[in-house]
Amino acid sequence: MQNKAKILCSNSLLSGFYCLLDDVKKYADTDMFKDNIIVVPDKFTLNAERLVFEYLNMESAFNIQVMSLTRLVNKVLSQKIKNYEVISQNVGQMRVAKIMLDNKDKFALYKQITPSVCTEFYNTIIQLKSSGILPSELKSKNQDFLFSMKLEDIKFVYEEYLKQNGEAKLDSADLLELFAKEITNSTFIQNSNVFVAMFDSFSYRQLECVVSLCKVSPNFEISLSASTLQKNKKIYVNETLQQV
Repeated sequence: MQNKAKILCSNSLLSGFYCLLDDVKKYADTDMFKDNIIVVPDKFTLNAERLVFEYLNMESAFNIQVMSLTRLVNKVLSQKIKNYEVISQNVGQMRVAKIMLDNKDKFALYKQITPSVCTEFYNTIIQLKSSGILPSELKSKNQDFLFSMKLEDIKFVYEEYLKQNGEAKLDSADLLELFAKEITNSTFIQNSNVFVAMFDSFSYRQLECVVSLCKVSPNFEISLSASTLQKNKKIYVNETLQQV
């Protein structure tokens, strides 16, 4: 059976979410034994669950699940990651802090190592990993001396972070990469309709996951905030739509 994919565009994330829920209801009523998975950002999961039942006027649903991408990744990889050490955000931040404190004399710009600086470095490293950018690719193209020194410091910590983690330890960016590769073997996704909503942007790794979900799920839908019909559509940034 050929997989079906659908993109819904709306002027806002919320209105797009409501349009998507109309289709969720149709699929849920058609086959009570097939799961319908609604994937939303972590920060929106509680509100999304409430909106599902309010908008669809339901008290309960056995075949509709709302979950974050993080939770879906952990569910699909539950057996696979038993062979790895999964690094939480707190552990990752502590690893970065230790790297910086142990090597503070090697930094070109950052001489004062504070908790906030360590947290910022960790967030930057995860963002770079999620975007598929390697330390070797961090090169300054402008003549800003301070920016170049900052980039060198980030590159050094990033390289040390990868060395310490090795192949047996996985952080959030690694989990997304593994999910995109392993999802083809997931009977859970193969037998579920998947709906993605409320994302205003995607990192490189997140987009890989979305593409994989689209290929594996029998029915896949994604709602995006993008204006394509209005007379003033040129003032809207449709980067996420173009990515998808």
